[in-house]
Amino acid sequence: MSFNLSCTMKQVLTILIFLFTSSIFSQDFEGVVTYNINYTVNTPELSIEELKTTMGVDVVTYFKDGAYLEKTNSTFMSYQQYTPKDTLVYFKNNIKSDTLFYYKVNTKTNATFTYQIEKETDTILGYVCDKLIINDKYGSKTYYYSNKLALNPEYYKFFLTSNKDKIVKLMQAIYLRLEMNFPAFTVDITATKVKRKKLKKSLFKLPKDQILIESDY
Repeated sequence: MSFNLSCTMKQVLTILIFLFTSSIFSQDFEGVVTYNINYTVNTPELSIEELKTTMGVDVVTYFKDGAYLEKTNSTFMSYQQYTPKDTLVYFKNNIKSDTLFYYKVNTKTNATFTYQIEKETDTILGYVCDKLIINDKYGSKTYYYSNKLALNPEYYKFFLTSNKDKIVKLMQAIYLRLEMNFPAFTVDITATKVKRKKLKKSLFKLPKDQILIESDY
């Protein structure tokens, strides 16, 4: 079964741009978070297996000083990297590829949105979480986050894509769970492990000898 490229697939790829790229204030979190992704579909145009292949099921994200490195078992953006000194996100669709794509995060903003914050609604992996509910023209997103896993919004003040600058400023933390509800499907990303550890700066250096291509996203 193929995606409807004009709407459904475009929505999927847009979601992937910000899917795992949220994450440090006061004592910034440094370490590794592992997430698991579950899907449900509401249209015959999609199947759960297609979403699993395209968007992945397992995600590992490394955080340090506002930078992040994400790896997932997907066929789109299986590798992503961002550092605060850049206004670029680098990514690969195949982690073994020698081609590194990039896009500018300071030139596009997402739709206007409304939001609601509810305090201490859930506990995930022992962390008491607040809940941020975002509603826009595409659907709703609910972030669960703890101030024990802080994220300085200054690191993301120029990250305009998908309103990341505004969302991080509201949470000031990495998320432990993200539920996204859209007409065609829903996505539920939940942390399964949080490990605080010192990470080497070299982990966040761009891979050598890569072919750099600007993405038209």
